[in-house]
Amino acid sequence: MLEVMYRQDNHEKEMKGKQLNMNSSLIVETPVDWLSLPIEMWLKIFGYLSQAELLFIVQDVCTAFNIWSKYFSFWKSIDFDKLHLDLKGLCEENPTLCRPNSVVTSLNFCKMLDAYSETLTGVIMSRFANDCGLDDATLSSLCSCTCITELDIGFCYQADMITKIASSCTRLEDLSTEGCSKLTDDDFADICLLRNLRRLCVSHCPLLTNQFLSYLHELPNLRDFLSDGVMHFTDIALIEFMRMQPELEVLILDGEDITDSVVCYAASNLRHLTVFEMSFSECLTGNSMTSFKENILIERLKFRKCCKISSRSACDLFNAGKIRNLRSFSVTGCEGINDDVLTCLSKCCPNLESLMLDWCWTVTDKGLNTVIDSCKKLTKISIVGLYGIIGKEWLTRLDERLPNLQYLDASDCNSLPDEELVDLVQRKRSLEVYTFFHELVIVATAEASGLGDALDNESEDEEWICPGERGVKVAF
Repeated sequence: MLEVMYRQDNHEKEMKGKQLNMNSSLIVETPVDWLSLPIEMWLKIFGYLSQAELLFIVQDVCTAFNIWSKYFSFWKSIDFDKLHLDLKGLCEENPTLCRPNSVVTSLNFCKMLDAYSETLTGVIMSRFANDCGLDDATLSSLCSCTCITELDIGFCYQADMITKIASSCTRLEDLSTEGCSKLTDDDFADICLLRNLRRLCVSHCPLLTNQFLSYLHELPNLRDFLSDGVMHFTDIALIEFMRMQPELEVLILDGEDITDSVVCYAASNLRHLTVFEMSFSECLTGNSMTSFKENILIERLKFRKCCKISSRSACDLFNAGKIRNLRSFSVTGCEGINDDVLTCLSKCCPNLESLMLDWCWTVTDKGLNTVIDSCKKLTKISIVGLYGIIGKEWLTRLDERLPNLQYLDASDCNSLPDEELVDLVQRKRSLEVYTFFHELVIVATAEASGLGDALDNESEDEEWICPGERGVKVAF
């Protein structure tokens, strides 16, 4: 009886197995109609692709793909410089992709702006016009995009460009003309038409003067003003500008003739100020830094090449204990920033995330060690040119002491051994670390360098780097 039952059980198992094999063969042989997938599924898939892939590959597959790839959510914002670079990458990876010179042309530019003019909210073309040779006619296509709220035309230039934009793109909230070196005051005469403008970047537009500032007085919603590399503003004009724009939250200035009066006015009267940066002002004293000691909202402070700031004034800034929300502190080329300042900073700023002390020669390991012990949220440290830094007190277990650290620049630190930096990256490979000659430390894996099992036969002291990469050699 048991033998009969056993044979019957085996027979049933064999029949089930054959049936499964038959079903499997049917499944494999049945063609899949991919176009029968719901549109929502295809839109989800297309969402993982770059705009270059959508425009130059997907749209040429079939009519359905062409339509779905133009879905407005993929084209709310276009970064033309990124599109240009992504296309070059696609052409390098796929030689069969027929694109002349691997560039986004003026024709592509106009067609895209025309196709998405009613849905585009962001157009970023910084540097793009120069790389692709866009002419006046193509740049004028921007004026058809009346719904855009963000526009970056950095390093581009066209006569009457700002006038045309101001009269057409009245919804703009964010405008950047960084590096448009030919722009003059009169080019901004109609900027008051941009009533929604919240952020304006004119950094490195060197021809701008006080007259330009007067055109900004009537902008009712301006919150961020960035003018790094614009050096012809005077104290009187800047103070009047701030008086007319008391709601400013971000203020970035530059200029060797700017004095403490501007900084003190900003610290005392801009009640919503969270970011303040000043560069290359030889007239500033410690009063400028001390003026921020009561600003509980300040999150980012930067004084670049303001060499007259004293250790006492910097200590007073932190000893007041009010700027506990400070997340970024940057001072370059200032001998007044020393270990005492860092000790005071470490007690006051537990939320610090970024610290830049480039060319502040009086800082040593002692001061840096104090900050590392107290500011556990640090993600970025720059200590370029600090020849007094040796690293023994803080570098050995830095990856453990600062678990959030992502960036360390130790360029021109001639007393800091590169070997210690290499060891640090070997322990935490996600770190971006630069050595004395500003070489990026690269830890190559056996797979990346194509060496495979051959490495097992090499000495542990052998050094390797990823092929094609420029960086300091790193041992496995």
